[in-house]
Amino acid sequence: RESGYQEHVIIVDNTNIQAWEIAPYVALANAYSIEYEIIYIPCDPIVAIKRNMHSVPAKTILNMHAMLMTESLPSFWKMMVHLNEPE
Repeated sequence: RESGYQEHVIIVDNTNIQAWEIAPYVALANAYSIEYEIIYIPCDPIVAIKRNMHSVPAKTILNMHAMLMTESLPSFWKMMVHLNEPE
């Protein structure tokens, strides 16, 4: 950009589904005053199994989905929910 301002985006991964797995990244962002956003995109587990490109067993995907549905993240964490799945 002409202003010399650069925006950096860091994407951690898509397998951290429990608060204890996400917490170190939130703590690091807070320690360095970096804005962060936890993005949740709902996906039916059967659709996820069909889209699976990494040979993850169906049972593992179903177990991860069950954990995700019961996990509560701290309300003070910045979270965004996408209600529609990307095409």
